[in-house]
Amino acid sequence: RVTAGDNGLFLIVARDVFTNARLTGGELFNATFTADKTDPWYPDYVAGVPEVLEDLASLGVEVGPSYLAADIEDSGDSSYDATYVLTLAGDFRLDVFYVDPHDITNTIPVDGSPFLTTVDPADTHYPFCRMSGPGLDGSTAGEYTPLFVSAKDRFYNDRGPGSDNFTMVLTGSEPHNLEVQHGFAFTPFVHPLTGLGGISNTTYMMTVAGEYVLEIYDFRTSQHIANSPGSLTMHASETVAEKSMVIGLSGMIVRAGDMSTFIIQPRDRYGNNQTHSDDMAEGFRLIFSQLGQLPGFWFDSVNVPYTYDLKPDGEGQVLAYIVLFPIIDYSISVMYLGVNIQGSPATVSVEP
Repeated sequence: RVTAGDNGLFLIVARDVFTNARLTGGELFNATFTADKTDPWYPDYVAGVPEVLEDLASLGVEVGPSYLAADIEDSGDSSYDATYVLTLAGDFRLDVFYVDPHDITNTIPVDGSPFLTTVDPADTHYPFCRMSGPGLDGSTAGEYTPLFVSAKDRFYNDRGPGSDNFTMVLTGSEPHNLEVQHGFAFTPFVHPLTGLGGISNTTYMMTVAGEYVLEIYDFRTSQHIANSPGSLTMHASETVAEKSMVIGLSGMIVRAGDMSTFIIQPRDRYGNNQTHSDDMAEGFRLIFSQLGQLPGFWFDSVNVPYTYDLKPDGEGQVLAYIVLFPIIDYSISVMYLGVNIQGSPATVSVEP
């Protein structure tokens, strides 16, 4: 067993038919390593996918050979030192042959050949590690979202299960987003899954919407992985009446027949403002209650006491346009799915 990139060594001892060690050198042996392509760690790029090979070359990765002949040095007695350096992690078949000096095309396997040699990945090379998964672009407040880190060594081998810890940090770009510390739902370190390959995973859950800087790095050296730092967006979750609020309605005094405006701010259950939606007006409704009598005002298809319209502004708010005709006070309720939002109901007075 050897680590990728390390100098490997094994010993060949020449013996006669009675298993006696030879007293002199001069024998000819060869030894070759062949990667087991059925091994689950065997990287796809060794199969020769041109696009992948080009990507690795751009990163400065030297793809490890899947076939390698060992260097064999005659020690002058019965022993022969076989040295090799393998950079591709996984299982290799080691074939060791004695070469017939009278016919070099006649090779005879030594006792026990072929052998199994396992090449372990080298230490993590953080510039070659990458993060991926649904959580890379962002999520919705209150949802648990997966994020994956693929750990690689300097030869782009998968590091293997349970091999690394990563520190993950999310920093809000606005002061209120510092509350994110109350929304985390994972430990400071990303612990690898049990299984093959070098994939580590975590889930994160935050309750404060906004833009964040995402950093993943080695907790000992603070060395970042390849695509760190990155950015992600945390969106508000579904609108709820209990947190939504009306702005500019309380104490409003309007002129009869003129159009007046106030703002509805939809919010999710964590109090995050909605920031974008073309259908934000759906679910909101205004209820008008007349406070007092309507002297000299009659009702028909033309004469109505009020009109209103709700239009989203494209940035997460809803603009409410109202026109009141009778000179009388109104109680206006702003409701979402049949429930009053914050600041509702409110009294509005009408002047001539």
